[in-house]
Amino acid sequence: MGGQRGAGGVAAGAVKTVDAVFPAPSGIGDEVIGVKEGADVSVHGSFDSIVDGLVLTARIEAPVAAECTRCLKPIKRDWGVDVVAFFPYEESAKAPRTASPRTRTWRSSRGRTSPRMCIR
Repeated sequence: MGGQRGAGGVAAGAVKTVDAVFPAPSGIGDEVIGVKEGADVSVHGSFDSIVDGLVLTARIEAPVAAECTRCLKPIKRDWGVDVVAFFPYEESAKAPRTASPRTRTWRSSRGRTSPRMCIR
């Protein structure tokens, strides 16, 4: 009797734990503050399958390098953020949605389906 299958073919209610480290891509930040390309970015959380997509609930952490614009002293700190992101299945992405005030649509420079992300 399996669970209801979403548009992506994954049973709604399925959970996949994520505990991984990835190299940071280029373009996170600017000349003053950012994550250096290739730095370790850790993701700890889970993907939850719902009928029309996947929900990522995770803690993402990375080392941030900055420079004080006043004294030019280098600043290095670990930075973390809790995120909840919705990745709609292809069929769901075409359906119109109304966004809540805490939801934003993010565009990927690589043309992939954009998640709707809420940073807590």
